[in-house]
This record gives sequence, structure tokens and C-alpha cells, in this order.
Amino acid sequence: MNKLPHHVFTYIRKHFREGYFRNIGSVRDKDGHLLFRAKIYENEIIHHLEFNAQGRLLKHETEPVFEEDYYEGRFYGEE
Repeated sequence: MNKLPHHVFTYIRKHFREGYFRNIGSVRDKDGHLLFRAKIYENEIIHHLEFNAQGRLLKHETEPVFEEDYYEGRFYGEE
């Protein structure tokens, strides 16, 4: 893995004090640009972060750790 830019650590330290890393790594996009991706768990939310090679945040997506249950109240065997 390539060395993580200092700005990535600064951003994560500032915004995710209570969170913990699930994974972090580097990839190249279709144009060959280096990107860093991190997955951080905090407060039952998974944060997917993507940074460029200079450490600028490009994308921040979230999802719940546990998907909501969309069960409509019917029980097994009930018609």
C-alpha cells in the first residue's frame, strides 16, 4: 500500500474520534489516479471515505451497521 497522506489522518482524527478502522487501502481509478479508501465504524454507522493522493476528501457515504428490518408483521405460516 502507498503511504497515506497526512491530510487523511488529520481529517479522520478530527471527524472520527470515537470511530475505529475496519480497513484502509489504496486503489487506482480508471484514469490511473491514486485514491485512498477507508471504512470507519462509529455510532452504529459505517462511513466509506475516499481521498485523492493529496489527501482531499472526494466522497463520504454512510450506511447503517445493521439494516432496518422491513418485515411487515406477518408470521411464518400465517396467511
